[in-house]
Amino acid sequence: MGAEATPGPVRVRLGDARESDLEGAGYLFDGYLVADDALLVGPEASDHFGLVLARHGIEEALDRLNGSYRYVVKQEGWVWFGIDHFGGAALFYQLDPVLSLLDDPSARVRNPDYSDAAVCCLLASGFTLDDETIYSGIRECGSGVLYAFETATGQLSQRTWFKFNLHPQGDCDPDELEAALMRSLPRLAPREGSYLLPLSGGLDSRTILALALKRRQPLEAFTYGVPAARDHTIPGRICAELGLRHTTIPTTRAEGEVWFESADMREMVKAMHLGRSLPEESDWRPMARLASRPFVVCPGHGGDWLTGSFIDARLLHTRTLEGLVEYLLDFHCSLTAISSPGFAELLRESIRRSLAAIAPDCGEDPLACAERWNLEHRQRKYIVNSARKYRYLGMHMYLPFFDRNLMALFMDLKTRHRTRQRAYVGFLGARLYTGRLAALRRIDNTRWDLDVDPPEMGRPSTREVLHQRLRGIDRRKYRKRFLVSYMEGYEDAAAMLSSRDKACFLRQKVDEAFPLLHPCVEQLRGLGCEESARHVSWTLRQQVSQMNPVGLFICAFLPYLLEVE
Repeated sequence: MGAEATPGPVRVRLGDARESDLEGAGYLFDGYLVADDALLVGPEASDHFGLVLARHGIEEALDRLNGSYRYVVKQEGWVWFGIDHFGGAALFYQLDPVLSLLDDPSARVRNPDYSDAAVCCLLASGFTLDDETIYSGIRECGSGVLYAFETATGQLSQRTWFKFNLHPQGDCDPDELEAALMRSLPRLAPREGSYLLPLSGGLDSRTILALALKRRQPLEAFTYGVPAARDHTIPGRICAELGLRHTTIPTTRAEGEVWFESADMREMVKAMHLGRSLPEESDWRPMARLASRPFVVCPGHGGDWLTGSFIDARLLHTRTLEGLVEYLLDFHCSLTAISSPGFAELLRESIRRSLAAIAPDCGEDPLACAERWNLEHRQRKYIVNSARKYRYLGMHMYLPFFDRNLMALFMDLKTRHRTRQRAYVGFLGARLYTGRLAALRRIDNTRWDLDVDPPEMGRPSTREVLHQRLRGIDRRKYRKRFLVSYMEGYEDAAAMLSSRDKACFLRQKVDEAFPLLHPCVEQLRGLGCEESARHVSWTLRQQVSQMNPVGLFICAFLPYLLEVE
């Protein structure tokens, strides 16, 4: 990859720093590192990066660093930059005509050049595909890639310095897994205080809790949401039995009534990378309440994906890349109902392009392609925006399940160990949730029955095949429109979006719940995004029940993305 450019300074904007020129030799570092079983943040992390860089040079240094970070290094006519192995922090670049590195394009580009493909991907799944954004000429750094810019010629090259094994061969060793999990939660310096853990009724957050207790690491827990929801009631039982400090933050209808008219939404939009994905915003208010507390936030993002929950029978028996395109379209791109053949085909084309870039490295193995696709698109793009709000609110953030060594261990396990989380769930029930921590096994969780061994994954059952066919036929969710709508998964959304009775809310038309979508249609047409405009126009005529919660949040965020008042 190359571009015409003239020699000049490198404009850099990282973290909270203002846009500045990186003159002469030097480096900028933003993020956290894990070194010698300690979590380094702020100046300590930056100093450690500089020390490793000075000793080993940029190429070797990256192999020795583990964490979530962005970096820029300039010396002797070259600029090197990139992000970590997973991409838990985003970095964008532009050659126009000199190299510009941006923390967030929306902070600088006031008139995005929206493409129909990028907007349709946001409307369908909540994230853009490939390294594209909605900003013309601005690209997103790939994870585990070292970018090299030669200032004299303006040439940009890249080299992949880290990738996970996509053809796993390993068996699960419980001792090795326990050691890797324990190392994934490093100790905090005394001045950093405790880990603050959002605790739900699932497995990932209670696993982090177990690791902290086994290591005698200070930890506090909090839970937010609708009080009647299981994810809200179970954590209190866990903390009471284990003697932990626990804060509950209920989502109330009073908050819901003012949500979309308050400054909160605009503040949240400022905190997000809107050029590449939409945020998960349901925990914005509780996090804002906790923002004055100097704790490192330790969310349980991604453990279920990493340990194999997304590997289902249909995926295991997908034999071709074109079959994988249909699988990904169905699995990820139906968050709002598919509105037209043109909309669906535009999404297929975007998925095909992203898979074409992945397939050569994966030997065109559909399962390996799905793994890489999840890693590069769905997981990191949602998690970056979910974690970014902690930074915006002045909180340190740590992602324990994306420790490089732990990820490498799971990614190397044979598929049968990861399918339906067999290795993970078996280890938790038999090894980790024992002794004092047996309460974590005994108290209900909302994901798995730890006393039932997950079955081997065979071919899809007749019932599963029928369900998939119905989903394919009913992309517009007519069953939810004409049959009784169930409320599972809607509790937080309904409380935040309307003060009416939940059932009435689900029967509302989308244009009643989201009136600002009407000017969005005209805005999209003016931008030349005809298929996106047709999709939003069609969506306005549907009932709220035909959306799922993420689809509802996309409806809520689109006016802010397009800056419609």
